Amino acid sequence: MLKDFLAEPKNKIIQQIVENERSFCQNNYNGDQKKKDVAEVVHGKIPVILSTPHSVNHTREDGTFKEVDTFTGGIGQVVQRYTGCSLVYLAGSGRGFKVRQTRYRNALRAVMPENEGRVFLIDLHGAKKGSPFDVDLGTLYGKSISSHFVEEIKEKFLANGISDVRENFKFSAGNKTTVTNYAYNHLKIPAVQMEVEYRFRDANGDATSVWALTKSLVEIIEFLSR
Repeated sequence: MLKDFLAEPKNKIIQQIVENERSFCQNNYNGDQKKKDVAEVVHGKIPVILSTPHSVNHTREDGTFKEVDTFTGGIGQVVQRYTGCSLVYLAGSGRGFKVRQTRYRNALRAVMPENEGRVFLIDLHGAKKGSPFDVDLGTLYGKSISSHFVEEIKEKFLANGISDVRENFKFSAGNKTTVTNYAYNHLKIPAVQMEVEYRFRDANGDATSVWALTKSLVEIIEFLSR
C-alpha cells in the first residue's frame, strides 16, 4: 500500500504512468483495436473499486463523442498496483464506435467483492486544462457518499498540496448514465466521481503535481479500505 508507494523514487512512479499510458494512447488514443467495447477488469484484494471509464476515446450509446481523459488509464493502473484495489477501465474504442453501457456496468458488477460489507467506488475522470479547480468531487449533491468520507478525501488531497477541491461544483455525477450514479443506485455502494484538472494528470508535464495526485489516491483508497 502506501509504504510500498513511498519506497519508490518519484521519477519511477511517473515513468510507470507514462509506460502504462502507451496502451491507451496507441491509435491516436483509440487504444487497443482488438479490444473495442472491452471493459477490462483487475480483481483486487480490498473493498475499493477504481473506475477509469474515459481512458480512451469513445462514442457513447446516444451517439455523442467522448474524448479521452488523458492519463486516467495510466494513473489508474499505477494506483491499483500499489493499493490492491479492483480496477475497471476501457481498453479500446474510437470515434463512431459505440461503447455499450451494459458492458462497463457488467464489469463493475464482476469486481464486486462477495460477502463483503462496505465497498467503495471511485470514478476517476479528467477535467480540461484551465478548469477553475484542482479536483471536483461529484457526490449526487451529497447522496452517494457521506460527508465524513468527503471531508477525509479533501484532507488527503490538501495534505499533498492539492488545495482547491470542490464538491458538485460543475460535475455532480447526477446524470443517470454516470458510473457513480449507477454504483449508488444499483450496486448500492458509496461512490464518488473525481474530476481532476489536467495539470495533475499530465505525466509528461508537471511531474510533481501528478505524483501528488497519485499519492493522494493511494492514501484515499487505503483509508476507504479500512
